[in-house]
Amino acid sequence: MPHARQQIRAKFKSLLTGLTYTGNNVYVSKVYNSNKAKLPNLNIWTKDDETDHDKTTVNYRTEHELLVVVEVRARPVTGVAVDDRCDDIAAEVETKISTDPTLGGLVQRAVISSSNFDASGEAERPTGLLRMIFRLSYIIYAVDPTTIVATG
Repeated sequence: MPHARQQIRAKFKSLLTGLTYTGNNVYVSKVYNSNKAKLPNLNIWTKDDETDHDKTTVNYRTEHELLVVVEVRARPVTGVAVDDRCDDIAAEVETKISTDPTLGGLVQRAVISSSNFDASGEAERPTGLLRMIFRLSYIIYAVDPTTIVATG
């Protein structure tokens, strides 16, 4: 079975595939491949994963605090600025995650903790990049990082 982080990234991808603006253009990788990716798109990766050893229980359950990054990449469309297009997509992402904040029971609760926007004018058209960072907690057995302890 895959590591808990892989399961969480896969669940994010499953939830976010099929949104109005990004459709099936959802990737799970920290490395952005501009040659293969279609815009607009979402790129999902995990950032920091901290273990709270003070919360390790007698049966070796460990609580983790994980940051999941959802990157939105988009170009402007006629009449819509690139930052507005990114915000349109972000609204869909935030709404979708809020409909299943436990990611099907994998985590205690996923909440957005921050967002930051950047843009590049290097391509033929400007490209916007909005990074949304979701903070969540999950519990695993220290001896088995592939088994997530049920949250419910």
